[in-house]
Amino acid sequence: MENQKNLILDNNQVRQKIKRIAYEIVENNFTEKEVILAGIWLQGYKVAELIKNELDKIAEFSTVLLKIELEQSLYLHT
Repeated sequence: MENQKNLILDNNQVRQKIKRIAYEIVENNFTEKEVILAGIWLQGYKVAELIKNELDKIAEFSTVLLKIELEQSLYLHT
């Protein structure tokens, strides 16, 4: 059986979605002075970073980016 990957969104579509999320954040928080974004390390943080970059271009409020790191337990709880 061949290992096949399905492409859900291409790079342009991902950028478009990120930009739309940024505009949604601005629309829903236009009266705020500061917005805090938090992303779970690694992939979630990268997405939050992309959103912050878009917000920095369009928003009048400042944006703070936080990284959340989760510790993996060596023990399994049942």
